[in-house]
Amino acid sequence: MKKTLTIISILIAISASISTPTFAQAYDNDGHALWTPGAELTIDMFKAPGKHDLVFECELWSQLDVPATQKAWKKGVMEKAYFCAVMDMEASHLNANDPEALKYAQLLWDTTELMARSARKDLADMQERVNDMAGEETNGAILAHYNTALNDAKELGLSLCESILHNVIDTRNEENYKKYRIKLNDMLYILKDYATTEEDAQRFISGKADKGMKPADSIPADAKGRGEIDF
Repeated sequence: MKKTLTIISILIAISASISTPTFAQAYDNDGHALWTPGAELTIDMFKAPGKHDLVFECELWSQLDVPATQKAWKKGVMEKAYFCAVMDMEASHLNANDPEALKYAQLLWDTTELMARSARKDLADMQERVNDMAGEETNGAILAHYNTALNDAKELGLSLCESILHNVIDTRNEENYKKYRIKLNDMLYILKDYATTEEDAQRFISGKADKGMKPADSIPADAKGRGEIDF
């Protein structure tokens, strides 16, 4: 369900110091950092040894929980979809003497958060359309549309990451970096109401569904006929 995105950029030695301010950050017990409000990458999060300038391994984790009983379904208990950008710290490496590498990794980190926000908005829009047609709040829409929304978000993220790799990281072009940083900030702001929350992160850290809920046993296929898209 998950595939690691590995970023290896060319080695450029730049002598500089980087401060590591404290941000709200969540970690699990397996060496993963989860995107949470206020989270920002710091040098100490890159724990893998290596000679490469930048190796950044990031995934979009996703989970769909549904009512645990048919009775709850009939009562209209709503499904819950969770998404979170997750960094594998033990597999990520950064040259501390290269201050550019950290901000490039942040672009990719924030792009993965953009994917999470996009999926949430997609599901919320679908839920609203179904409610409007039914004339009342009804469950089932999130379950039906989940894989489609997830794949749409992954396609968006893959396109952006490939563009960032080609135009920013591989070239080390500062003007291009500024353009992408502004573009990404704008896109994140537009979707600010769908930002990852502490609740999202804790769902993955605990591995447990809320009371009365359970992980979905099966999920309808992508409505666009796509198979599982790896990110």
